[in-house]
Amino acid sequence: MHQETRRFNARNKTDPVVIQELKAISDAEEETYRRDRVEFQEQMRQTREKDRVRKELACAPAQLKETRAKVREAEAAVAAKEQFKTYIEEMLGHGKHKGRGSSMPHGADGSHEPLAESCRPVARTDS
Repeated sequence: MHQETRRFNARNKTDPVVIQELKAISDAEEETYRRDRVEFQEQMRQTREKDRVRKELACAPAQLKETRAKVREAEAAVAAKEQFKTYIEEMLGHGKHKGRGSSMPHGADGSHEPLAESCRPVARTDS
């Protein structure tokens, strides 16, 4: 059996038709493997892209919540800045006993309670 195999191989290695057929079969197999490899790489790229999108989608609500909180804080700062009023010392009665004679409105006890009410910071609203 061994001698027959050796004779068959020796005869086929020298026959140009057989060599051409073996080369054609080998090339066809390699092309099939190349095509399969390219398809597999494309499939893996799509899988990675799907995973990336899923992760982004999972993080989106947290990012949205964080962004909304920042926007609320910025809006509160702008509202506080708009409500802030600059008072000069003369308006507050600088140099006068208990601020008497100032042009600012006083409470019943002479304190600047209305002034304190208008200068309170804007309360945060978590809505």
